[in-house]
Amino acid sequence: MVAEWHAKFRAIPENVHLLCPKQSNDDVEDYTHVLETGDEEKKKRISEAKERVNIAFWTSLAFAMKDKPDLVTEVSNRIAESLRACDRCVMNWHMYRKAWLNSFAEYVFPARQQLLCAVISSHTFRR
Repeated sequence: MVAEWHAKFRAIPENVHLLCPKQSNDDVEDYTHVLETGDEEKKKRISEAKERVNIAFWTSLAFAMKDKPDLVTEVSNRIAESLRACDRCVMNWHMYRKAWLNSFAEYVFPARQQLLCAVISSHTFRR
């Protein structure tokens, strides 16, 4: 399962923020205020960002794969890079984590869900 998500994770361009709609660190667009009509490009970027957040969370399952340290390092470094560069990425990482873990529960036995929650919540990113 992680391999499939990891492939999607790697396909995300390096300059695009993982956890928000920003297309680069130079993107100064305000994605919090989108008009109902128009702003189609913003809406598209917001939708794509939600998918990237989902991909990042699924790929974060790699944090529990102690037998694959290179994968853990790669995923951790990429997520940490987004968290260091952007306050919106930080907010989205924390804001969507609980909802994602709850939706993940249907795929995992309850005891494993608690373990996974502990692993993801306790993972420390280098800042």
